Amino acid sequence: MTGGDGYVSLVEFRADGPVAWTSLATGNATRPGSPHITDQLPTYGAKGFGRAWTKRKDVDAHAVKIETY
Repeated sequence: MTGGDGYVSLVEFRADGPVAWTSLATGNATRPGSPHITDQLPTYGAKGFGRAWTKRKDVDAHAVKIETY
């Protein structure tokens, strides 16, 4: 990759809701100082995927930080 972003998503639609896996080459590169700027790069380079949480309870359970406005 020489520029831009690379994003891959796999979604399985099940009776109890979707199950998804993703790979984002640049991590969260739009937030300066974020510890997540390149944390997904090794997974992307290995052509691997991380779980994408699609249910609110799972998102809350895996959240590192929650901000409310």
